[in-house]
Amino acid sequence: MRCRKKIKLILIISFLLITAYVKAGEPLYWLTYAHSKYIGSPGIEACYHFHPHLGVNLGLGIYIQNPDQESLTSITHHASFGFYCANVGVSTYFFKSENHSAGLIAGLKLYYGPDYRKFRYYEEGGYYIYFDASFLQPDYGLDLGIFYNYKKFTLLSKWDFARNRFRIGIGYRFKS
Repeated sequence: MRCRKKIKLILIISFLLITAYVKAGEPLYWLTYAHSKYIGSPGIEACYHFHPHLGVNLGLGIYIQNPDQESLTSITHHASFGFYCANVGVSTYFFKSENHSAGLIAGLKLYYGPDYRKFRYYEEGGYYIYFDASFLQPDYGLDLGIFYNYKKFTLLSKWDFARNRFRIGIGYRFKS
């Protein structure tokens, strides 16, 4: 277990260092967050434009779960913290001026983590009972987003169709 965490950390740091030192393109970085029932998912995304009209986008997310044991029927992911999602895609600008720019991101999304969904309504208690619908199996789907840059700051908004989740991000553009 410890070895996997070290490898993940080394890969993330290596990726950030490599893209930060490439001078030909324009790297964008976002700290992202998504939330669903009992799960918070912080993450990091990076976008590197190696051509004026085309770039590549990569992202990783972890999950921090805090389930209510009273309203769950099953928990297949017993850890409270772990790998949650990854995405890879392409990006392009559709608007660019001196201080403002906006673009689109499209790619593939992979989830491997808990996915709590409503199972049934408990009438006596007045609440829903949830179950983990992931069954320790990965979910794949399309990931679409839009980003906006103002000078060196950037905002990100994404929707993925694998689990129908909304993800937001705030970040920094290293090269103008």
